[in-house]
Amino acid sequence: MPVVSTTPVRDTRQLRGDAARITELLASDLAAPVPGCHGWDLRELVSHLGVVHRWARSCVGAAQRPASGRRAIRDQDAPPLEPDALARWFGDGAIGLANTLDAADPDAPSWTPFDVDAPTVAFWIRRQTHETSLHRWDAESAVTTTRPIGPELAADGIDEYLDVILPTMLRSQERSWPTGSVHLHCTDTPGEWTAEAPGGAYVLDRSHRKGDAAVRGSAEHLLLVLWGRSVPDDSVEVLGDDAVGRAWTTLGGS
Repeated sequence: MPVVSTTPVRDTRQLRGDAARITELLASDLAAPVPGCHGWDLRELVSHLGVVHRWARSCVGAAQRPASGRRAIRDQDAPPLEPDALARWFGDGAIGLANTLDAADPDAPSWTPFDVDAPTVAFWIRRQTHETSLHRWDAESAVTTTRPIGPELAADGIDEYLDVILPTMLRSQERSWPTGSVHLHCTDTPGEWTAEAPGGAYVLDRSHRKGDAAVRGSAEHLLLVLWGRSVPDDSVEVLGDDAVGRAWTTLGGS
């Protein structure tokens, strides 16, 4: 019996709220390093996310890959250097994306580079909500105390990561699947997943079962660990085969 009870994000309220929070943080030190993002500072993080928002907007409802990729979009609409201008540039991109998503039929077909069967506009609502939520946490981690990622949102982020992000990432990077099976279990909200790749064929099971390793923690902490972010010591527990558990939970990045 499936034990993931969360409903994927279907509106832009969370995206708008997290984008507004990031805009507020641009009054801080733009040169502050972002701990979980490969040496980026706050300016680079916000510039990256602003370009992603513009690129995602061009993908919404598209029948095929847009002509302009993210690099071209950054060249055409470069992030400003001045802090107030950067805040306006970022806010314009986030609001433009949210307005485009709100105006579209969530069930309308839409192009995506991710491994998704019959993708729709709803895919982009979910993807950009989680992208913005994680990077809001990143931005806060650079300059202030982080606000929690809510348990239900985090659990849906775990589900998206395991179902969509991880297979796409390993395929695009031509990386091999870890051996053994891992069972991830949220301790603060319904959410259990077992991932394994016998013979190189990835299988994701959302029912309660035992894996070679069990990884337990709050939904937020599990999500952050999967994405390569640091969490407090002992906030995530690995049981069983430690090497298998670590292999499956150290694949992610920014």
